[in-house]
Amino acid sequence: MYFFLAVLVLGMTSCGEDPVAEITAFSFTSPVPGAGVIDQANKTIAINVPFGTELTNVTGAVVITDGATVSPDLTAGVDFSSLSVDFTVTNEDVSNTYTVTVIEGENPLRIALVGPGATLNDNHDEVIEAYTWALNTYQNKAAYFAFGDLTAEHLATAEVVWYHAYDTTSGGRTIAPQALTAKGVINDYYQGGGDLLLTTHATSYLVELGRLTSDWGPTDGGWGNNSGNANPDDWGIAYQLNGQFDDGDNKDHPLFSGITPKSVTFDGITYDAMMLIDGGLKRDAAYFWFANVIPGMITNFDTNGNGGIDPDTELDTNGDGVFNNDDDVNARKDYFEQQTNSVVRGSFEWDPVANGVEFFNIIEFNPDGNYQGKAITIAVGGYEWLQSDGRSNAWRVNQETITANAFTYFGVE
Repeated sequence: MYFFLAVLVLGMTSCGEDPVAEITAFSFTSPVPGAGVIDQANKTIAINVPFGTELTNVTGAVVITDGATVSPDLTAGVDFSSLSVDFTVTNEDVSNTYTVTVIEGENPLRIALVGPGATLNDNHDEVIEAYTWALNTYQNKAAYFAFGDLTAEHLATAEVVWYHAYDTTSGGRTIAPQALTAKGVINDYYQGGGDLLLTTHATSYLVELGRLTSDWGPTDGGWGNNSGNANPDDWGIAYQLNGQFDDGDNKDHPLFSGITPKSVTFDGITYDAMMLIDGGLKRDAAYFWFANVIPGMITNFDTNGNGGIDPDTELDTNGDGVFNNDDDVNARKDYFEQQTNSVVRGSFEWDPVANGVEFFNIIEFNPDGNYQGKAITIAVGGYEWLQSDGRSNAWRVNQETITANAFTYFGVE
């Protein structure tokens, strides 16, 4: 009898359970939802959030074993800005600490839009219009950064930096002073293999960055005044030639993929060109290269010393007395490309019959020396995103297409 009672008491004691202190589920509800992955053996929890998530006041839910408590209280908000927080679960005299680690997703930024304004809306309305298109089109792949705030970290995942310069306050065709203060950051990016898209007045940034010497910088263009002029013509750029002189034909280059062309005739030759702006007020903001007055070109071609290049007398490179052959007419373009390690992709006209290709507006600058990135310039008076008379530009689609093509060419997917 006594033996039976002893066995019964012993059996009842051995069936009692020790308290358990575990987290069995962990989740965020704000600012983003997410479920944690629990490793019970190592007492760790990993939870993923998108890049850039604000983590100073995260709320969520922690499921724990019966009878236990947990600290801190995730329902009341916890600061995860350090990306790691310890949660302690206690049940009577049993306690376990779980380390919760937040894993940020990859930075989606691929296009860095830069300008002098402290915010996007502090820039010229032309710049605001252009960059707003990029932000709307590329969403979180694009972001605006003020020159004054720009750091290497901002450009860490960028495939391209777009500088659309429009500065009428200092006389036009100039680089904003704020851009000069950011030269170090952008130069490091460019030399390290990052690519640049430089439009309108931004072309001279290549001189400021040291990619070009002043002898090879842009020479001519429009000032971009706010009043504009009521020119009735479509303005654009020639990039291909259907005819006998086809040197430099760029119709198959990715920059011009999907462009809607317009047939034009110049000096008796008809070819397709890319229009960028229709008839109406134009502010004409551009800074391009005019071959006849580029100092580096004059050094080589100005044989009579008059300070310019006369195609009729100074570009007969093969000495046959005739200027209208393919060897002569593109001598300036070929020499420019050789000296600057570039390819001229677009000109106001593609005219080898008369004076050859002499205006260099769309140029692809290849990696050269310390500069391991590419740069593309679009210096065309018709590259104007906001029409000052409020009209809808009939050629806006080409403007958007060539810009998007440049981003794709630079690797933005």
